[in-house]
Amino acid sequence: MKNEYDCEIITDLLPLYLDGQVSYETGMLVVEHLKNCSSCREIYDSMDRTIENGPTGLQNGEKERPGHGVSRSTAMKPGKIRFVNVMLAVIFGYILLNVAVCALIFIDIILF
Repeated sequence: MKNEYDCEIITDLLPLYLDGQVSYETGMLVVEHLKNCSSCREIYDSMDRTIENGPTGLQNGEKERPGHGVSRSTAMKPGKIRFVNVMLAVIFGYILLNVAVCALIFIDIILF
């Protein structure tokens, strides 16, 4: 017999599972529950995902987080965000420098 509290816990975990933010053990718990519970599987399917045979098709006891590579967000790590921001600042500075040099050359041509 299915416990109603199990379903509540699994439905609370589904968004984290889909984002790959659960541990291997928790992911296996979600997978096993979804195999046996049609109501939770409907909720999972409504999130526009398909159920695979285990987390990320693991073979022979390999350990990887379930949902790995199924991330719905495009969040970057803080170090990567900083790198991107620095590169954008460098590119923007280079463009401004070129515009200033072109403006000075243009003014020099017109005035002299």
